[in-house]
This record gives sequence, structure tokens and C-alpha cells, in this order.
Amino acid sequence: MATRPSNDDNLHLPPDLANAEYVWVRKENTRALERPYNGPFKVIDRGTRTFKVETQHGEEIIGIQRLKPAVVEKHVTIRLPRRRGRIVD
Repeated sequence: MATRPSNDDNLHLPPDLANAEYVWVRKENTRALERPYNGPFKVIDRGTRTFKVETQHGEEIIGIQRLKPAVVEKHVTIRLPRRRGRIVD
């Protein structure tokens, strides 16, 4: 007998998010009149509960509950800010 209910039964990944090339990432704390999402960012890898996304800070692993599929036209390129500082190998 399990001591806690499993959340695997409630896991639902919308089909448009499962196939999205780009996603919006919901901010943790937003204020009134502030955009609730950052992005769009390119999806690098998909897991069952998390996606690996290329953000302006590098690759980040983000939970699917914070993601929203983004529709990006094919000829538009996403420009990330240049990284500053020393290059670390």
C-alpha cells in the first residue's frame, strides 16, 4: 500500500506542447501589467515531466507546468543576447 498518492495518473501533456519547437516559459512572480511569460525559447530535449530549453542564460531544465507552446514563423530567427565575460571551457 502506497503512503502517498502518485501524481503519474494526473500527468497530461497537451499534444501541441509535446510537438512544440518553441515554448514560452511562465515567470515565477509577476506583478500587475507585467508579461507573465518569457520567450519564446527553443526546445532542445523533452522528458515526461520536464523540457530542456535554450534560454538567454544557457540550457535550462524546466517543468512542463510552466511551459506554453509558442507559434513561431519559420523565417523568423530568435535572437538571444550575447554572452559577456570570460569563456570557460
